[in-house]
Amino acid sequence: MKENLIITDKPINNEIAQEKELFKEIKKMLYIKYLNLFFSIFRFSLMFYLLSLLGYFPSHIRPTDFFISMHIFLVLILPVFTIINLFTVITGVLNRSFLIKKDVNNYLESIKYICCCLCCICSKNVGTLKLVTFIFSLISFIWSFYLLYFFIQDLKTTNNSRFFPYLEKQVTIKTILHFADSLLLLCQSYFYYYYEYFLKRGEIYIEFYKRLIIKNRNKEADFVRNELPINIDNFLINSGTEMQNV
Repeated sequence: MKENLIITDKPINNEIAQEKELFKEIKKMLYIKYLNLFFSIFRFSLMFYLLSLLGYFPSHIRPTDFFISMHIFLVLILPVFTIINLFTVITGVLNRSFLIKKDVNNYLESIKYICCCLCCICSKNVGTLKLVTFIFSLISFIWSFYLLYFFIQDLKTTNNSRFFPYLEKQVTIKTILHFADSLLLLCQSYFYYYYEYFLKRGEIYIEFYKRLIIKNRNKEADFVRNELPINIDNFLINSGTEMQNV
């Protein structure tokens, strides 16, 4: 077993400081895991409300190619992704089955994931999920600013007979919620980024887990173990590392 755990680019020689740093990272992983679950459930609920506002648009918007493409994205692709992502997060949290793959190109896999989204293709590779969620967040932000631009155009137009106060209220709510959904997607992309960071350092946490067992600190060891994938053998194979002295 290694005498010193290298937990940063600049190793910390003090063992107590090392433990504090590692526990801090593991606790952060615990919080992120449940925040990701909460955000996924919240976005699933938000999706139905946004779909109910689908027919409300600023009156200056015209049915351009961009508008039609975004409409398809909002009606079909994003809701399907939201459902798949919820299922992925729930099963990933309950089964501790998130993983990283060293032998795949995350960019190519992300494109495949988006193209096959309507076929309900799931992925537990956090590198792919990070990129896909980030892409959807960017698209959603673009649509939000697009809505905001035409909404402002409507407000500047005097005596706009097609823009009644009721419609103004619905479009305002719709624009705000799309911005909120974009922000939630961006947060989830960060959550997957931290998952990836955490899993890449899996060998360090396993080594830490072994030390806690040797010291008979079983409660803390269980806490560390519960944040690692259930099947450590497959996890280390997929991440491109080897298990030593476990």
